Amino acid sequence: MFLLILILIGMLSACGMVSQVPVGKVAVAVPCKEQEPERPNMPTEALKARGCPSGECVDELLQASIAENLRREGFEGRLVTALRACIAPITP
Repeated sequence: MFLLILILIGMLSACGMVSQVPVGKVAVAVPCKEQEPERPNMPTEALKARGCPSGECVDELLQASIAENLRREGFEGRLVTALRACIAPITP
């Protein structure tokens, strides 16, 4: 009888133990569904297409270069926004 009580106590103490299950994180590739921003027309390309001689259009070239810098900065901002949307972690 004493042996039976010891066995029951041993079995009950085993019920209180919790087995640890290892948890691992697995990176899963998810395709990016963000639209690629359209590249704007650059003003200096229009000057090249028009065939402006190099010495005659200095003022136009300067204005076109400044405008192109502003357009390019805006385009780069849209690219960075699209990239951040693609690499942002997905929260479950």
